[in-house]
Amino acid sequence: MDDGVDAVRGGTQVVDFDHTDPEKAQHIYERLAVDRERCPVVHGDKYGGFWGLTRYEDVTRAARDYKHFTSRLGVSIPPLGLSVPSVPQQMDPPEHRDYRRVLMAHFTPQALEVLEPRIRELVVERLETFVRNGAADLVAELAAPIPCAVIALILGLDRENWPQFTAWLKGMESAALAGDLTQRDSFAAELAAFLTNELRLRREQPRNDLLTEIATFELGDAPIPDDIRLGMAQLILSAGHRTTVNGIANLFLHLLNNPELFDRLADEIENVELVDKVIAESLRYEAPVFSLARTVTEEISIHDTTMCPGDHVLVMFGAANRDPRQFEDPDHFDVERANARTHLAFGYGPHRCVGEFLALLEMRIVLTELLQRVPRFALAPEATVEIRTANIRGPKRLDVVWEAAPQ
Repeated sequence: MDDGVDAVRGGTQVVDFDHTDPEKAQHIYERLAVDRERCPVVHGDKYGGFWGLTRYEDVTRAARDYKHFTSRLGVSIPPLGLSVPSVPQQMDPPEHRDYRRVLMAHFTPQALEVLEPRIRELVVERLETFVRNGAADLVAELAAPIPCAVIALILGLDRENWPQFTAWLKGMESAALAGDLTQRDSFAAELAAFLTNELRLRREQPRNDLLTEIATFELGDAPIPDDIRLGMAQLILSAGHRTTVNGIANLFLHLLNNPELFDRLADEIENVELVDKVIAESLRYEAPVFSLARTVTEEISIHDTTMCPGDHVLVMFGAANRDPRQFEDPDHFDVERANARTHLAFGYGPHRCVGEFLALLEMRIVLTELLQRVPRFALAPEATVEIRTANIRGPKRLDVVWEAAPQ
């Protein structure tokens, strides 16, 4: 598949790459399989121009090499226009470590063990609204609302606010892709104002939630700037649910595309080892966070490509997860793959996802609770599956049907 335009920049053959193109996004891995071999460092002309890394070794190198590839100048191509930098995602070591430690305390397996019964209650409550219908869009009815509700629960946001901040985040992404910077910045400003007010309320009336921790923690004697606190809340709210929404939706899609595995899983849904294998391979096969951006700080060469200070680089975790140098027969969904857990769906290096264990827990609970009530479902007649573009990948809709129990 060759729908790019070959060119030469700085003596290096590159390929015009666009991860945001709606049509190309449907077949992006076919395109990357070709690019990875002939031109492992691709180039995109949109959004001011950027390089893209396609191989596992190069992606992991850039993700851990903060001296050459900084996160401080933004982690999204195109930029989402957030009002303040997300913390600690847009900090480099060692500065980011103390802030990361504050957040990590709320996302350890031990902390989540306490939260698991409440998450399960939310999932069951959601399932009971549609399992008797015999049909649903599993993205809208299940994959989207659950992570949103869980992050709101951890942060301590009131239930009526859940739909609003989801709308702001979707609005920012859509406006950024459309190039509507005014609308993008408007959504970002509304989100910032909402979180700023919530943080103020937590300082005045502390609660037992993560927003209170963010609003009140101290590091030594130096005051924590308000923008830092806002950036921390912003990171958890934005990254904490959009990623898992698509992780869950992708999981359902992969089961639909692998009916023998689906049958096996439905029969062995109590098999925790099998469930975890399916989740790990799903995350490898389609990383919900396809890519994050870095900015070059010092001249560096990868393969035959020289990158200069100020160049933007797309670190493509999704491309790395399909690199045959790391994963044998990578385009095959293999639940018995021995090294599936070396996938990069949660990133790599100092900025590996803080919410990794939460995402895995949510995927496990949603999958098991759904299949206990709906052991088999199929894509609805006439339904089509379209994958969303850009840095977050997953089906926009997943219309399925099943044999509903008698009412």
